[in-house]
Amino acid sequence: MQAQSERGCASALQIRAFLVGQGFGACDSDGDIAAFRALAQRLLPVEVAPLATLKAVQARTGHSLFLRETDDAAGFIAFFALSPRGERALVARAPLEPDWAEPFGAASRSGYVWGLGGDTRRAQFAVLRALAGMRKRFFAHVGLYARATSSGGERAMKGFGYATPIDAATGLYYAPPLKALAAAS
Repeated sequence: MQAQSERGCASALQIRAFLVGQGFGACDSDGDIAAFRALAQRLLPVEVAPLATLKAVQARTGHSLFLRETDDAAGFIAFFALSPRGERALVARAPLEPDWAEPFGAASRSGYVWGLGGDTRRAQFAVLRALAGMRKRFFAHVGLYARATSSGGERAMKGFGYATPIDAATGLYYAPPLKALAAAS
């Protein structure tokens, strides 16, 4: 188990345990996924994937959708490893399909930070702190794709190693694996 973590790989259970420790809950039930989608749709200026797609991705990976709710704040994180087909389709601007997603593991080459947000500064900070922890602990060995949907999101992405968009029209960014960034500096 330790050797696996040192390579940056993790099981769904390890990722879930980490996020639970950060105050997030996995969205496994239909109600959780609907609440996740409602919050994401309220916070993001883009159309969120349909409920059926969200359910299929969560079922396929076991660790893609997480929600953090307190009395006065809510935040969400959505991510998954990309299958080789998924990576090609994402870059080609194809609509998201559930088979793009796969669980993170040693063979993963890339991942997609599908969406994140918080409805207060505190919730936004909690989301970014959790994402930074996951990036270092579990996803250091993969490059990550993400889209900027706001100027604040774009600024935050630059702090995660996303340089310039690889597709300016869609705001798609790529951050190389952390090990590649460290070797380049």
